[in-house]
Amino acid sequence: MNTAKRVAKNTLVMVFGEISAKILTVGYTILLARHLLVEGFGVLSFFLALTGMLRLFTDIGFFELTIREVARDKTVAKKFFSNVLLLKSITVVAIFGAFFLYLFFADYPQEVELLACLLGLAVAIDSLASIFRSILQGFEEMLYISLGKILRSAVLLSGTVVLIIFNFGLVEFGVLYLIANTISFTFLVSALVKKVMFEKISFEFDKRFWKTIFREGIPFWAATAFVVILNDTDKIMLYAMVGERAVGFYSAAYRMVFALNFLPLMFIAALYPVTSRLFTKSANSLVKTSEIAYKFVLVIGLFVVVILSGFSEIIVSTIFGKEFSSSAEPLKILAWSQLFLYLNVVLGNLFRSADMQIIKTYQVAAAATLNVFLNFLLIPIWSFVGASFATLMARSFSFVFLGLVAIRHFDFSRALLLQSMAVVLLSALFVYASILSKNSLILVVGLITILVFLYTKIFDDSDRRILIKLIKME
Repeated sequence: MNTAKRVAKNTLVMVFGEISAKILTVGYTILLARHLLVEGFGVLSFFLALTGMLRLFTDIGFFELTIREVARDKTVAKKFFSNVLLLKSITVVAIFGAFFLYLFFADYPQEVELLACLLGLAVAIDSLASIFRSILQGFEEMLYISLGKILRSAVLLSGTVVLIIFNFGLVEFGVLYLIANTISFTFLVSALVKKVMFEKISFEFDKRFWKTIFREGIPFWAATAFVVILNDTDKIMLYAMVGERAVGFYSAAYRMVFALNFLPLMFIAALYPVTSRLFTKSANSLVKTSEIAYKFVLVIGLFVVVILSGFSEIIVSTIFGKEFSSSAEPLKILAWSQLFLYLNVVLGNLFRSADMQIIKTYQVAAAATLNVFLNFLLIPIWSFVGASFATLMARSFSFVFLGLVAIRHFDFSRALLLQSMAVVLLSALFVYASILSKNSLILVVGLITILVFLYTKIFDDSDRRILIKLIKME
């Protein structure tokens, strides 16, 4: 199977899995928000963000490092698995043990404390499951990863329906998260044993190997850590500085945007093993492939952002109800921040594939620091709208940083970056002209104009031929 066909197949498998999982996720998120209302949804979102932030300390870059090394050399899979499984078991027990001890002495209401404990256990189990996902992804067995996500989301949706029927509260939803993650973990274990065919699942302690993976994994970990800070600190700060209602409004908008991340993220997840190999063979091929990926992700991102920001009020009222109407404003802003996130994912993949993950680390460190600083400034003034602007400015900064470094180190197309920014500005003009005039026809005309500009000015003949090959899976 050639590279184009393999990438297309894995992308389609992961996109199918993500679409299915996201549909189920959107379903139970909507039901949760409508059942728990703004305050309850805000409390749940806060502890999901907090436990998610704790999770990053259980994986010192092991996940991405394992994918990269196994993709390059399948014979190292057993070595990585046995050592990393022991490492992650130790870190999970240490980090979440400390978290449970903190909850024991904290002054939370009993219901909230039980919810936090259950979510902590659920996240700890999912953290252990990541080593199984990394091996499967390194072997490009995307089907099992996708099925695991679908299974987890299906359990959450069906369980949410049952809990709502019997009018259960926050604690029972915590139990549901624990059950769903346990089932997904069990499935991944069985998939790894069946497909990769390890003789047995075991621990191994190799002191020299541990030093190596710590040294090489830290840049990956630092990048991931700052990404988590960039994505979750706003919810934690909103909870501390304003309250659970602000978190509820902000999280409703954020989850709608986050649910649409799967297209570019899954495309890059399928592309990463390929671009990692390309770097060892031809740097020019790596750059060309990244430029093509950038163009396709730009199209996807523009379509998503124009729809979300142009019809935010209708989307929010239809999905969450009138009680969440205040979520429309942050949705308009967060939609544009996600466009920059999409483009940053492509540029970041270029550096990861070229063993230059330290550049990505510098970028997310600076962006996370900027985001925290802006949240301190803007949340007291504009609450969740201020947090939305902080996210947009931080991700815009990341795009400029990565773009400049890509031009300098890889001769990435300067014209492509400038043209894409022209398209973004043109899109913003059409969207906000439509909002101000309350005329949707302007948005339709604008979208057609943007697509024509992309087709004639940014896509070349070779890009179109590749697109046709991907569609036909040739």
